[in-house]
Amino acid sequence: STAIDTTAGFSVADTYVLRLTADDNDLTAYDEVTIVVTSVPNNAPSVDAGSDDECTLPSGVTLDGTVTDDGNPDPPGAFTVAWTKTSGAGTVTFGDSTAIDTTAGFSVADTYVLRLTADDNDLTAYDEVTIVVNPGPNTAPSADAGSDDECTLPSGVTLDGTVTDDGNPNPPGAFTVAWSKTSGPGTVTFGDSSAVDTTATFSVAGTYVLELEADDSALTDSDTVQIVVNAAPAGPLLSDNFNDNDITDWSVVSSSGWAASGGQATKLANDSSLAAIEKGGFSVSSGIITLEFDITVAGNWRPGNVGLVDADGDGFYLPCYVGDTYVEIGAKNTTDNALTGTGGGLTDATADASSGITIKYEVNLDTGEVKGYIDDNLEHTETVSLSGIGAITHVVLQAKKHWYLDNVLLTD
Repeated sequence: STAIDTTAGFSVADTYVLRLTADDNDLTAYDEVTIVVTSVPNNAPSVDAGSDDECTLPSGVTLDGTVTDDGNPDPPGAFTVAWTKTSGAGTVTFGDSTAIDTTAGFSVADTYVLRLTADDNDLTAYDEVTIVVNPGPNTAPSADAGSDDECTLPSGVTLDGTVTDDGNPNPPGAFTVAWSKTSGPGTVTFGDSSAVDTTATFSVAGTYVLELEADDSALTDSDTVQIVVNAAPAGPLLSDNFNDNDITDWSVVSSSGWAASGGQATKLANDSSLAAIEKGGFSVSSGIITLEFDITVAGNWRPGNVGLVDADGDGFYLPCYVGDTYVEIGAKNTTDNALTGTGGGLTDATADASSGITIKYEVNLDTGEVKGYIDDNLEHTETVSLSGIGAITHVVLQAKKHWYLDNVLLTD
């Protein structure tokens, strides 16, 4: 700036006025010159996304891009870049999508077009590269049927399966699954046998083995799970508390006079012949069955009995003759629906049924042994013949008069 002749550079385009001043140490003089500085035209960046390439899963590719720029506009005097997916079936994962040179990984096999875009804050440019991604070698799906489990009828189980796969071959690029029964005594009903996670219910108790199979159309894998199905809690063979004051579900065996009122079955009036009713809906041919009921009496002459008989009326005659201070407990055979009994024996057990008692008979259908209880006290044991007795199918109630009966319960 101290030379008469020199050069001048400018940072930005504009109109500038420059002054030259001379000084002889006593006087000064100056002159000015006007300089018009114009901007250089901005050119878009030049972008090269590199050469087309290919890879085989699970490998990816290295992207070798190139970008040049004239530095305009300034500011900023620099450019930015971005890699994006233009087309392709799966997901592309870039090592650094803002770097010119980076890597790309692919989720599934396909032909992908990747774009490299450069931006100088005024103009943009891009170039594209095609990457062919080949499927990797196919491996079989991995199936896991979940943990062993158990349930109690009528409930079932929830099956928590797991299947993983490499996506090959593609197509189809997917797998299918199927649940089936490998072993077990009954029928298995699946909520959706083609779903990895589903439900299963069972027709009968037992130990079941269920299989989950996965198929990728070329290879399969399977796994099994064991389910222990417990029997449903045993319910009563027959139960009637007469709270509905309805006795029409009991059939008349002989005569009539039975009714229901006040939540009890009643036989109050005297009949010249035996009055008996029966109820079925069950069948049991072995093991021990227990018949119990509550009885209250009023008035005199209160004979009666209960019975357990088969479809032909053959079975067990179980006395309940009620006296003033005793009850006859015993066991006999019957061939006429427990209207009468033969053989066997009786015990006069001390009891006052006027205030209510509970009578219970335990009958062993395998040995013929019968145990009679009053209020849980064992009063009589008798063994009767099982000859001609089939599966027990009915309970019989037979009484003369003054009986109030409640809570009839037959269990096995």
